[in-house]
Amino acid sequence: MKRLLFAALVVPLDQASWSLLSYKNIPAHQISHADGISITVDASAGPLVHKFATPVHIERISVTGTFRGQVQTSAKLGAPGADDFPLRIGLIVAGKKRLNFMQRLAAPDWVKKLYALAPEGTGIEKIHFLNFTTQTQEADFTSRSHPKSELIEERVVGRFVDGKLQQDVNVEIDGTVLGLWLSVDGDDTKSRFSTTIKKITLEERSSSLQVLPPAEE
Repeated sequence: MKRLLFAALVVPLDQASWSLLSYKNIPAHQISHADGISITVDASAGPLVHKFATPVHIERISVTGTFRGQVQTSAKLGAPGADDFPLRIGLIVAGKKRLNFMQRLAAPDWVKKLYALAPEGTGIEKIHFLNFTTQTQEADFTSRSHPKSELIEERVVGRFVDGKLQQDVNVEIDGTVLGLWLSVDGDDTKSRFSTTIKKITLEERSSSLQVLPPAEE
């Protein structure tokens, strides 16, 4: 018999723990780490990436944050022309996919940096996004593989209510996770808003113990 052990991991939110990536021809966000991670969006986009010291198996994630403003669209979030969310938390799942020589030459910088997160001899399987909507806006889907990237799958798991988010989410993925990818976008809808992540806690399956049966008398 084996008994699984679980550990709570509080993700650091300081500037030194995160890398800000950029997309070509898209304005970058304004980022502050004074009170968690505050992301000011002005028709902008750009992920924040945190790499774990060692890959982990995540069972559950808890997030606390705030949202101010509005994603400026009458369409459902995620629809064509409205593919912006106030928050996506991406789990970068380890796998076997790697860039070959020609792909490395052609890939944008953010793709190269994504694959660089994988330990030597391994690769990336996917980014599994947990998406959050606003109180007044619904999503165009419940779960999907992203139409523009085979690397991305996502599902809608919660919403900001009265500008506040406090959510526990069962992760429901196999495999180990290399790091987190925070995506807060307003470039598709030319929106202006701000999202602040106050706390992220992960429930990690850390190890297992061999439990011996009781000795016979």
